[in-house]
Amino acid sequence: MVYGFARQSGGVASIYSDEGRGTTVKIYLPVATSMVQATPPGRPDEVPHGNGEMILVIEDDADVRALAVRMLQSLGYKTFEVSDGIGAETLLANGVKPDLVLSDVVLPGGTSGPQFAEAAPARDPDIRIVFMLGYSDEVARQNGFIGSDSVLLNKPFQRRQLAQAVHDALG
Repeated sequence: MVYGFARQSGGVASIYSDEGRGTTVKIYLPVATSMVQATPPGRPDEVPHGNGEMILVIEDDADVRALAVRMLQSLGYKTFEVSDGIGAETLLANGVKPDLVLSDVVLPGGTSGPQFAEAAPARDPDIRIVFMLGYSDEVARQNGFIGSDSVLLNKPFQRRQLAQAVHDALG
């Protein structure tokens, strides 16, 4: 996640770890060239909202999953949540038909997010998938975790980024 944050910000991260001694993380960020204007008080946050579409959230980190679900519900979506691909497959087998799946790339239990995504269209050919990842999409693509046409959302993400990724994926 640190690496992903640094890359999203136009910087780099170096992580050094010595067994028995600890870990050092250095983040180098670019110097700001201008002042950022805050949103004026009272101005509503202009983000796309849903109309009750159902989203299945697959994320093994309980805190990240709870935050994503809260954000999605505040944007007008209905949600189901599971911690792994097996739980997601069970929901689909029991008749849950999400409009979109928001899945972490790396999941416990032997089924990764991309593996789940490959199998999901057999149950529902119209299902759409957005992947969340805690490292750069460039690294994920280079290592074959996801395809070049995958919709990606880098963690940590803001409500606006989540809203836009879901809106774009739902079309």
